[in-house]
Amino acid sequence: MLPLMERTFWIFLAVVGCVTALLALTKRPSRAKRILPAAGSTPGEPSTDWHEAIGNDEKERFERYAREYIVMQRRHLRSEGPGRPVHRKQVLGLSAELEVLVPAAEQARYGLFREPGRYQALVRLSNGAAAKKSNKAPDLRGFAIHVAGVHGPSAMGDAETDSQDFVLLNHSWLPFENVDDFVQFGVKADAGPFALAGYLLKRYGVTGIPRQLAALVKLATKPFKGFAHEPFNSVAPFTCGPYAVRVQIVPHASNGEPPAKGQDWVAAFRARLLAKPLTWDLQLQFYSDDLRTPIEDMSLDWIARYVTVARLHIPIQDVTDPNLAKQIEAMTFDVWRHALLEHRPLGNVMRARKVAYVTNAKERGAQL
Repeated sequence: MLPLMERTFWIFLAVVGCVTALLALTKRPSRAKRILPAAGSTPGEPSTDWHEAIGNDEKERFERYAREYIVMQRRHLRSEGPGRPVHRKQVLGLSAELEVLVPAAEQARYGLFREPGRYQALVRLSNGAAAKKSNKAPDLRGFAIHVAGVHGPSAMGDAETDSQDFVLLNHSWLPFENVDDFVQFGVKADAGPFALAGYLLKRYGVTGIPRQLAALVKLATKPFKGFAHEPFNSVAPFTCGPYAVRVQIVPHASNGEPPAKGQDWVAAFRARLLAKPLTWDLQLQFYSDDLRTPIEDMSLDWIARYVTVARLHIPIQDVTDPNLAKQIEAMTFDVWRHALLEHRPLGNVMRARKVAYVTNAKERGAQL
């Protein structure tokens, strides 16, 4: 039997696919697109003129979302035991090292990237769903990094921190304009196909569903070549001193070729780490203006150059070590509590995480 959330997605595709076919020839309103820079033009220059748009009701909304996530956690607790509300399945837990390089850009020289150095790190690789399911199933993939040995004022503004966390996805955008749409889609999908269909009809209307469906299909059916061969992105920004940035990791050429189509990419990853290390370049992408690099809208990919500031090294190791896997599973990868003030999270997605991460970690008895 497929897990409920996966069944929901495919049932929904089948039902709405019929609607899409019927509406394909009709003229329907669509969301206004941003006017992109002319072909051949260069991205904007890094700017400190960014701002957040904070709603007056965010505190109440984000607390409600945290409670809805707890409902999801408890629903799966009965069948799968304690776990996160999303990214429940830990594919691998790994030891690593982050090597901060000599910053190529003056704008990067803040916080963790102020000067060269080496830091011990832990990595959690995961599937994105609220339920544990086959690695072959369509899904988001998560790449969470916990950098230890960091010292400075915390992004929470109330203490010092000794670590810096990054939470990344194998996409640089998501088909949701804000955290409200993202959370409600996940919550309703986990509740079942009728709850999801009702929500989407109410949120997008009959004529808006085909566009949203197309974006969801594009997201869900993107081929995944494995963690060693895919870039991962923060999607939402954070500060780098006075600047706003997004971060991505890009697999180094030394990681070799991805496994053949249909091959078990988890087995290939394990076999690789028994013989050779793996490396990713860690890069920053700087805010320039609201058009090219929006702070609050995660449905628009940023148009900006990437600057390499560090390298993530995963050394040769036996990834079947149960003690390390248990340690990492018990951790909380928190972009607020485990972050420097100079890397304060930005945008509505990040502000919602400030509430949700602590609430959900306490629910499953995890380390804060």
